[in-house]
Amino acid sequence: MSRDFKLDIIGVGAAKAGTTWTATILDEHPDTCLGHGKELDYFLEDMPLYLQQRLGTTETKMRPKGEKWLKEQFTHSKPGQLKAEFSPRYFGDPGSPRLIHEHNPDAKLLINLRNPVEAAYSFYYHYIAFHPSEVDNFGDAIKI
Repeated sequence: MSRDFKLDIIGVGAAKAGTTWTATILDEHPDTCLGHGKELDYFLEDMPLYLQQRLGTTETKMRPKGEKWLKEQFTHSKPGQLKAEFSPRYFGDPGSPRLIHEHNPDAKLLINLRNPVEAAYSFYYHYIAFHPSEVDNFGDAIKI
């Protein structure tokens, strides 16, 4: 792969802070292109425990994806478009800042933040939408 392939914009916002909305708005702009899927997790060094459990693996590292794989996620981009990737998981991953900087020290970072209380309620509403029988109220949910 050509070493000149670089992502121009990387979103590292917190979960439930509007990263999907930001990525969607940016992807709709003709000068930008998101990869195939918002959360490629290319710069995620450590695999979160919930993902290990979902995949049924004990693997703790997320770096099997190479630069060739990353470039393949942008085959639909047009010449001159800025290439972007977003993942709220970068926000808490200690290895992501180094990997992002090594990839492109000039990349623009977009960081979405949200009031933690509002984020907690958003997590709650998201959770009960998929697991309605597991919690009765917000107070019980924050104990989980």
